[in-house]
Amino acid sequence: MIELRSAEARGRTDWGWLDSRHTFSFGEYHDPAHMGFRTLRVINDDRVKPGAAFGRHGHRDMEILSYVLEGVLEHQDSSGGGGVIRLKPAYGQQAFDRDMASRVFVLLASKEGRDGSLQIHQDVDLWVASIGGGERRELRLRPSRHAWIHVARGSVSMNGTEFDEGDGAAVSGEDRLAFIGQQAAEVLVFDLA
Repeated sequence: MIELRSAEARGRTDWGWLDSRHTFSFGEYHDPAHMGFRTLRVINDDRVKPGAAFGRHGHRDMEILSYVLEGVLEHQDSSGGGGVIRLKPAYGQQAFDRDMASRVFVLLASKEGRDGSLQIHQDVDLWVASIGGGERRELRLRPSRHAWIHVARGSVSMNGTEFDEGDGAAVSGEDRLAFIGQQAAEVLVFDLA
């Protein structure tokens, strides 16, 4: 079963310096029908004006992964750790091969940190692929798993469902995800328990 959540249906917050699209309830945006999917609670597309910044704020009991599409991200945590993350073939502090992602799905993060991925605490595999127009990519889910698909750029079809930039979907009962690029796309797949 594939339940599409179109980009237009997502919540939006615009503070001038920050324009955000919320897949699930977040901050001042509340949608009781979209509180999260499995253990996934937040997917925000944040467009931050150059030089602007989030003020200091706390997070409890969360793992936050940032996927930078363009520009530079600077982060400092409450314990004084931090740094500048530049848009290179990297995800957060963990390098990954963007060229390889143009041929196959690349594992960015996993509970076990396998295949060179970033190790996280949640039972999730986070995959990314760059898919050109007319190209095909396939990803098999582990048995009894679910997925959240998020199209970060471009457009694709997946198992017969059309996705545009910013669209997402809850996927259950599918063991194989077959993508076809409609136009150059970057796709994130959260493989969840």
